[in-house]
Amino acid sequence: MDPTTGVDYLTHPYANDADKHDKIIWPAGWLDKMNTTRPSRLDRPQMCAKCGTSTPDQVFGPEIGLARQIWIDTKTAVTIVKTGWAVTTLAVDWNPSASGGIFSQMFSEVHNVIASDAAHGQIDTIGAFYWYQGENDAIDPSYYPKYRTNLANFISAVRAHLPMGNAPVAIAKESIAAAIAIEESGGTCSICAQQRAGDAAVRAADDWAAANIPNVVEVDTLGLPRTGTGLLIHLSNVGELTLGATLARVTEHSFP
Repeated sequence: MDPTTGVDYLTHPYANDADKHDKIIWPAGWLDKMNTTRPSRLDRPQMCAKCGTSTPDQVFGPEIGLARQIWIDTKTAVTIVKTGWAVTTLAVDWNPSASGGIFSQMFSEVHNVIASDAAHGQIDTIGAFYWYQGENDAIDPSYYPKYRTNLANFISAVRAHLPMGNAPVAIAKESIAAAIAIEESGGTCSICAQQRAGDAAVRAADDWAAANIPNVVEVDTLGLPRTGTGLLIHLSNVGELTLGATLARVTEHSFP
């Protein structure tokens, strides 16, 4: 149940047949307490490992809206392989050259799914790779000037590690503008100018990648609704669904 709207977005009338036909592999890291039956139905609530509760919380990102929109537009069933770690940077945590890091763990997960499906007679095709990250790089002045280079290297490594051919890489263009506004509303904010510069640098890097790297597209998250607590960094359920649907629309025509 959405804590702000009181709406259950995993049930009728918000659900569609994607919830029946699609599967999701939940992420290692900060989600995935309910990791006993993988893959799982798309509409099975994910569990927030940080929430400290024993009951399933309906926690999801863009993947629900993505899969549902793909089903609406193409009637294609998909398997979402989702990987997520909290408070990470592209400069360090997602560095492709870091041996044994979360970058390599992410691809181990994808290859395990492909191998498992092949063993059961299903040959998988990668339709797209979706990337939503950058906030922690944006607030660190030692990281955000290098974000464009790091992003280009990351995308190149993604294509080298996955059998995806010319399938699109879709970037959700981050924004911490709402968080900065909250900080400024409390009075003097000594770091807000620095944060604005970092946010602009990361967003410009996303723009550059979409304009200069083949088969890269982007969707802007600026203005999407965010959670009503904290610094408004994370999207609300409505924001996540909207972002997912938009990501579907800009990539599905390029699926192999």
